[in-house]
Amino acid sequence: MLSLPSTGATLRPRPTGRDRPGAPAARSAVRALRRSSSNRRALPDFLIIGAMKSGTTSLHSWLTASADIRRGVEKEVHFFDHHHARGEAWYRSSFPIARPGSVCGESSPYYLLHPRVPERVAATMPDVRLVAVLRHPIDRAYSHFQHSRSLGHETEPDFVRALELEAWRTDAAWARLEHGSVREREVEQFSYVRRGRYLEQVLRWEEHFPAESLLVLTTDDLQRDPAAAVDAVRRHVGLTAPASATGRLEQLNSRTYDDMDPAARAFLAEALAEDVVGLEKHLGRRLGWRL
Repeated sequence: MLSLPSTGATLRPRPTGRDRPGAPAARSAVRALRRSSSNRRALPDFLIIGAMKSGTTSLHSWLTASADIRRGVEKEVHFFDHHHARGEAWYRSSFPIARPGSVCGESSPYYLLHPRVPERVAATMPDVRLVAVLRHPIDRAYSHFQHSRSLGHETEPDFVRALELEAWRTDAAWARLEHGSVREREVEQFSYVRRGRYLEQVLRWEEHFPAESLLVLTTDDLQRDPAAAVDAVRRHVGLTAPASATGRLEQLNSRTYDDMDPAARAFLAEALAEDVVGLEKHLGRRLGWRL
């Protein structure tokens, strides 16, 4: 459990609703009602763009526990990757009526990786503030593998073999995404190494946004001092008042599983070491990720 200076109360952020029975139909009905007022609805002031399995759900929940950061229909809208063809009015229907003194945002962790999302975001919201949370890339890859296994997407029980298969499974799908394909599930489900090459992802975003638009945190930052992480994001999105929520901050979506095969760790260390060195140099900070 991660704590803020506390009154003893526990913050239990509302569930995203993605898994509740009837949730998709309910969200569709809400959007249908809200589209008539889409011209008065805010576009997001900030996006938490990734990375998957790095703590974005916890960060989003902590942020939106304060009244001046307002919630949308759901945490992950996935407009700029899965639903871009639905248009801006559909996207605006996900968010509240614009109100001075407050901001809103969304957290779709596939945005960081997707090759076409940065240009799409820049065309719609050139002044949006961006937040990335990066987890140790080896730990992130193993968590991703376990997540895909739990959902039934990954049928290969051997993580080493899954890593060896990644290029064969995903390279053609990645090329199709680069050329405008709507959705390639192989990339989403099996990109264990590719998602951990953070430097190329950050640089892709910086081709379309100034570097100061992007705040990069690590999962370690969130775990070490969640209050400081929340305050850093609040300042980044233009809020100067301290968070109004007090109490305890809970980590969400955490799981435990068997230790990683040393051969898989060695495979990933070799694949990702150069990227980590380059990322540290680009960010100007040591990340403390021992590979």
